[in-house]
Amino acid sequence: MFRHELSPEQVLRCRWLYVWKPVTEPADQKANGGKSRIAKARCIVLGYQGPQLDTIPRDSPTLGRTSKMLIAQVIASMHWTLMSFDIKPAFLQGRTQENRVIAIEPVPEMVAAMDLKPNEVCRLVKSAYGLIDAPFLWFTELDKTLRSLNFIPSPFDPCLYLYYHDESKGPSGILGVHVDDGLCGGDEHFQAAIRELAANVRRRLQRK
Repeated sequence: MFRHELSPEQVLRCRWLYVWKPVTEPADQKANGGKSRIAKARCIVLGYQGPQLDTIPRDSPTLGRTSKMLIAQVIASMHWTLMSFDIKPAFLQGRTQENRVIAIEPVPEMVAAMDLKPNEVCRLVKSAYGLIDAPFLWFTELDKTLRSLNFIPSPFDPCLYLYYHDESKGPSGILGVHVDDGLCGGDEHFQAAIRELAANVRRRLQRK
């Protein structure tokens, strides 16, 4: 995309975020040469510089404390196994930007890798780390995916879902999401639905 096609406030700057990520699993440490941490770099968009900050939706629900206790109680009562999960990288899988044109000024390494000219910038088609509406776009997409897999959101907490299967007399599983983390448990039908959810995430990553 050419720079002159946009107003200056529609082009957001980026920066690298460098962190040391702990490696706790022995197998992962062995694969990492015995080291207990690994260097990671993430490209962050300076979303606070973006336009329409006071109008675009940015609120994203998080799992309440009562819902967490309810999940644990239901799983214990049904004799299911309590599991946790982490969806990576969540914010890159959010819904597409709708009715909003945003571009980024790539970091120098990206400019060189993409062979961009001085008058070229990159348009954001989907979400990105640093955008103020990234959590909202991510939850919207996750909610859509869960509903498509027959997960039913609770009327009391939008981050709490029950899963029902035609062959079960009661709920087959329960799931709670907190941004990109979650707690869940259920029977074999629920486990199959979770595998489908994981496969859905992998397909999205492969398309990027």
